[in-house]
Amino acid sequence: MDSVSTPGCNYTRTFTITATDDCGNDAQCEVTYTWTQDTEDPTLSCPDTVLMAVCTEPPPYEDFTAFIDAGGSASDECGINEDSFIWVEDVSDGNTNPETITRTYRIEDNCGNEAICEQIIKIGDLEITAWVYLEGSAIDPGGIEDYTPLMRTDLNDLRILPGQTYLHLCGDTVYTAAGQPYNGAPWNYGGNEGDDFDSNSDPLIGEAEYPLTVVDWVLISLRETPDGGPLCQKAALLHNNGSIQFIDGGFTCCNLDYSTPYYLVIEHRNHLMVMSDTAIRIADGVISYDFRNRQSYINTLVTGGSGQKEILPGLFAMYAGNGDQVLTVSSDTRINLDDESYWQGQNGKIGSYLNGDHNMNGDCNYNDRVTWEFNNTVFTTVPRD
Repeated sequence: MDSVSTPGCNYTRTFTITATDDCGNDAQCEVTYTWTQDTEDPTLSCPDTVLMAVCTEPPPYEDFTAFIDAGGSASDECGINEDSFIWVEDVSDGNTNPETITRTYRIEDNCGNEAICEQIIKIGDLEITAWVYLEGSAIDPGGIEDYTPLMRTDLNDLRILPGQTYLHLCGDTVYTAAGQPYNGAPWNYGGNEGDDFDSNSDPLIGEAEYPLTVVDWVLISLRETPDGGPLCQKAALLHNNGSIQFIDGGFTCCNLDYSTPYYLVIEHRNHLMVMSDTAIRIADGVISYDFRNRQSYINTLVTGGSGQKEILPGLFAMYAGNGDQVLTVSSDTRINLDDESYWQGQNGKIGSYLNGDHNMNGDCNYNDRVTWEFNNTVFTTVPRD
């Protein structure tokens, strides 16, 4: 009996049959049987959609093992030819944010049947949806600890935010230089987010196109660990309901792995910084955190540290009074006498964008010192880096 076969696929066997008569004469014939066992294509499933930051487009899987490790699968009754696994092509939808790439893979079974699958890769800016309150814009500027459920927009109303032009009662104009306010120490952030909000000293357009509900600028950053430095930073507008608005709609960062959780940090020029109490996972390209109803990170190994102030039942706000954030290594994390001295240097000035204006009403006076007194000696355990 002879046989020729391709295991598991088209299978052929040839039998030789011999017959002998009573006289001892032999006769032979051959019978060939062919079985067609598999003409069905294999099943190939790609890994789930991948979300990636801009500048970090993932390379195709190098081989079948990497494909499987990433969550892909393949099966066939005939068996899978792993060596046939290949990346076919990438096709982009042409959008800039997010860019959607359709990545195609192909594989064969042991019988030469093939299958393809498509993996979706989305590459774009991270969306951060966050809310925070500033005590200085929620407190009664008259020097009492009484708070409003919506923050005041006095700086915007008076037109003394960066880029706005303030018209003094005496007829003089006061122009605040355009640009986000965190380009100096201790932040040293050089973003140009505020450049387009500029009245160019013209009181007729003194509002510089700020939305009416804007309170001030804040600085947003992400960290991989509580004591790690910022992976990315961006200045954003803070509205009176606590919502944060990024100027171009996203948080551009090339250093992020969307499968990794991150700590969200918010800083303000005269308030203690806050950080999410836990690392936040990215869900569908979005990080979401509401500091208004959650306490900031507090390192319990440090005695006496504070997070945020509960200004109304269940409503938290960043501590006001941290006007000096440069003088010493702890200035940006502690409210102390240095902040009182800093306020003294600006006391009596009105209609200016001042860090000593702790209650953020455009008038740096004794009530700002009172606001500082409420919080003197308070410190945060959120490290600078």
